[in-house]
Amino acid sequence: MAPTKERLHSLMRLFIACLLKLSTAAPCLPDQASSLLQLKASFIGDSLPSWQAGTDCCHHWEGVTCDVALGRVISLDLGEFDLTSSRLDPALFNLTSLRNLSLAFNDFSGALLPASGFERLMDIIHLNLSGPNFGFQIPIGIACLKNLVTLDLSGNYDLYFERPSFKTFMANMSNLRELYLDRVDLSSSGSTWSTVLADSVPQLQVLSLFGCYISGPIHPSFSRLRSLTTINLGYNKFEGHFPTKIFQLKSLRTLDLSDNHMLSVRLTHFPAGNNLETLNLAGTNFSCDMPSSFGNLEYVKTLGLNMMRIDDELLYLISKLPLLDDLRLRLMGSDLENPGLSWVSNLTQLTDLMLDSYDFSKSVPTWIGKLTRLESLTIVDCSFSMPIPYQIGNLTKLVELEFLSCDFPEQRMPSWIGNLTKLVSFTIDDCNFSGPIPSTIGNLIQLEELVVFSSHISGKIPKSLFALPALQSLWLIDNQLIGWLEDIPAPLSSPLREIDLSSNQLTGPIPKSFFQLTNLRRLDLDSNKLTGTVELGSIWRLRNLTYLNLGNNMISITEKEGDMIFSHSLKIQYIYLASCNLTKFPASLEYIDTIQDLDLSSNQIEGAIPSWVWENRLVSLNLSHNMFTTLEKSPIVQMTHLIDLDLSFNGLQGSIPIPSTPSELFFLDYSNNEFSSIEPNFVGRYLRNAISINLSKNKLSGHIPLSVCSLNKLEFLDLSYNNFCGLIPSCLMEKADLMSILKLREKNYMACFLKILEKDVSFRQLI
Repeated sequence: MAPTKERLHSLMRLFIACLLKLSTAAPCLPDQASSLLQLKASFIGDSLPSWQAGTDCCHHWEGVTCDVALGRVISLDLGEFDLTSSRLDPALFNLTSLRNLSLAFNDFSGALLPASGFERLMDIIHLNLSGPNFGFQIPIGIACLKNLVTLDLSGNYDLYFERPSFKTFMANMSNLRELYLDRVDLSSSGSTWSTVLADSVPQLQVLSLFGCYISGPIHPSFSRLRSLTTINLGYNKFEGHFPTKIFQLKSLRTLDLSDNHMLSVRLTHFPAGNNLETLNLAGTNFSCDMPSSFGNLEYVKTLGLNMMRIDDELLYLISKLPLLDDLRLRLMGSDLENPGLSWVSNLTQLTDLMLDSYDFSKSVPTWIGKLTRLESLTIVDCSFSMPIPYQIGNLTKLVELEFLSCDFPEQRMPSWIGNLTKLVSFTIDDCNFSGPIPSTIGNLIQLEELVVFSSHISGKIPKSLFALPALQSLWLIDNQLIGWLEDIPAPLSSPLREIDLSSNQLTGPIPKSFFQLTNLRRLDLDSNKLTGTVELGSIWRLRNLTYLNLGNNMISITEKEGDMIFSHSLKIQYIYLASCNLTKFPASLEYIDTIQDLDLSSNQIEGAIPSWVWENRLVSLNLSHNMFTTLEKSPIVQMTHLIDLDLSFNGLQGSIPIPSTPSELFFLDYSNNEFSSIEPNFVGRYLRNAISINLSKNKLSGHIPLSVCSLNKLEFLDLSYNNFCGLIPSCLMEKADLMSILKLREKNYMACFLKILEKDVSFRQLI
């Protein structure tokens, strides 16, 4: 009893201490609350409901932690809060006492990281910007954060190093211990990246550079990073030999070099007492000098290897690894027979198995059925001329099943799939099945995600599929599905968040129940044969919808006057209504300030393009193939955020629309209109980053603007079929090595063509 009483007294003292601490904690400073509220306002929809003006941000706001003595925000953790925005609001940088900042796995829709602002966060120790879809150049301000211990920019596919370079960026990061740059473009660093890391961050413990477009050899200086516990260099283009000294690091727990096909990895010796838990060499050229040392890998749980490099001794040692539960085997080599895999059936403790690039035409892997503990099975780029082994249907513990890029000639999706009642995720991608989805799919009551992409599935969608009680994501893209869509039972309580049935042959009207799915975020029915009428008001009732594509069907979109009421407080960012028989510009769109991509192409909209279109924060706008004749107001319009603008194939007249300020436009198409004038500095002053410009088939006259010479990124320029006169600017010849296509076709330029052809011009296409 005494010890129990003592523990109770200790807990009571701790509780009282916490109360006293709370009672003396400083309230949130007004400037801190104001900055947070400004940040909140930049997010789309009703985000962060606990952040309310007049309440204490230090004690009541989710994700916020303050210094109790000063009332200043020291931690802002908004990771996985499902936030959406088109920009990172600069108010964030007013929180200058931040030590921890996480915006991970939200959606910033390709927004640029601000060029300035990060340098103000000098106290920050942990910065996590992984997966929120930021784009373009990594700002120099992050390189100024000398106290950083953890930096995670992974999963931002469009981020790259330029100014600063990777070397400059890392120069002041001596305190860094963890660096995650997966999918960030490091190609500009060449083969210097390893030397940069060895010189700048010698105490680095975690390094993850998966899929960073790095090529060339790995410099021996990489071995100087003696504190590494995790190395992930998978899916790059490394060449030469991997430094063998790395294998001697007793602190190393994870080593992933997979999918570096030109990298030679020589396994010399694993010392006793090593702590490796993950060793993935699948997709490399590895060799093993001392197979017996594999017996020292007593902690390995995940192992990835190429079967062509495994001998009988190594197979035996692998089978004796006591903790191995995740095995990834790849066949890499040419003109070699498939090595036997039946030995894998002895690894009954496996929970995860991946088989890559095997030909099972002659020997079906029936042995898989013995791996009764499997929870995940992935089969990639394999051939099956005989039926898929039905023994997979006996793996009743499977949670995840994937067939990727496999060859199943004339085979149907097996009905035994219905036996796998614990499946949560089922994916078939780029596999040549035939026939319908089996009705037994309705047995998968725990299924949350079903993906069948480009796999020749035909027939009707089973009614039972929409009734699955746990289904959240349904992707049946680019198949041969036919028939009418069934109503969704109990749509108000359905967990469905994503429906993508694009590029099939579905017919009939869209069921009304689709527009009653309260959790729906993505609806893509593009490129089918759907008919009927859809009212915009019914779409606007989907308050959580962020992506809508009903284009290229035979439906008609209509709008009632009251539809504008429902367009407020929406989250929708992407609207694609091409070929939807629209006859006027939907007025309700004016009140949706969250739209980033808008496609109303190939309709019958006539008259003026409304001025409010330019005032929204659009990134992409496609109004091509309509009957517009003019802009509602001045041809000088706002294009602050536009990257892609297509007004082609209309009847637009007068002066070409130009941005009110320099634009970030990359792709511009004004072709096939009746524009008659162009501002001389339009190209060079306003379109500095343009990659593609098409002004063909208008009524433009005069000289080609010399400002085109300042476009260093231009790859495509079409000025054909206008009324230009004079010589072609010489700079266009000088840019021949940068441009792919130059089109100037018209009778006034025939003499110029002859002069061009006398020179050694290297345009890949000159028309």
